[in-house]
Amino acid sequence: PSVFGRNKNTDEYWRATWTLPSGYKVPSFGQIRYPTLKTNMLEHFWLQNSKVPCNINFSGCEPYYFNHGFSSVPVTLFYDGSVRLMGVLEAMSSSRRVQRQNVEGMGLWTNHTTFGDDGYFISDGYDFSSTGYHIWLMRGHDKVWAGVKDVAIYVFGTPTDAHNLNGPVETGICLSCHRAILRVSEVAVRDLPLPVRDGGLIMSHRKHMEAFEKRGKGEGCTTCHGRVVHGKPIKGYPNVIPRGHVAEDLKPYYPDHPEGSRLRTAALADCLRCHDGTSSYEGTILDKRCETCHLPEKIGGLLF
Repeated sequence: PSVFGRNKNTDEYWRATWTLPSGYKVPSFGQIRYPTLKTNMLEHFWLQNSKVPCNINFSGCEPYYFNHGFSSVPVTLFYDGSVRLMGVLEAMSSSRRVQRQNVEGMGLWTNHTTFGDDGYFISDGYDFSSTGYHIWLMRGHDKVWAGVKDVAIYVFGTPTDAHNLNGPVETGICLSCHRAILRVSEVAVRDLPLPVRDGGLIMSHRKHMEAFEKRGKGEGCTTCHGRVVHGKPIKGYPNVIPRGHVAEDLKPYYPDHPEGSRLRTAALADCLRCHDGTSSYEGTILDKRCETCHLPEKIGGLLF
């Protein structure tokens, strides 16, 4: 972890491997903070969806590498033991989201090594893809250090109250299991839980995720689903779903979290934060009429 950890002497995310006692030691599985997202091994050459057999920048007929093309999707083994196709576009998109959420402006991999901005032979690529994932990934295996800091705060410091914790959750973590939500048809009855199904919800998760990414304010799944872990179902709902429209609600809900706490703020947040009839996105006003998000024939009599 120290190889791609922050170097306090240079303020860069890299240390020369040979200068560290265990610089060449492979991290253990127990050190991985996000095992479902951290790649263990993958196909080194561009084998899936490859365009040409040989890289003209290399001697002989050496193939392009896994990170040399936008359409490359190497078979990948993750630290949780799962295997799937992990694409270059997915890696680049995830890094951009993290970069926008990070105050330091850093993405998922570092360009502070001796390779510089060229990353892992990026200049020898087939197209304009630019990624150092898997090779130069940083902060992917600091679970032990994070745990030590938590214990130190608990024993010697003053832990933050649970209702005021601010732990950002990367959207990529949610989508590692819930990626299907991006292609779900919210109109299809089988895809929706009660009571949203009976309300004829027609909002699109994909459009919202794309809008969040373009806006670049660190928004993502938890912008609407922040209560899914620490919240509880309300009004007899079978599960924790985002608040739809608190201002229009005829059955008021008062959270039991302290006034002014982060959890209370999240519990009272609703769609009308953006769909207020005045805010706009790409030149279009975000309408707050019921039929903007609901099928008209289903919403009558179900406003709650």
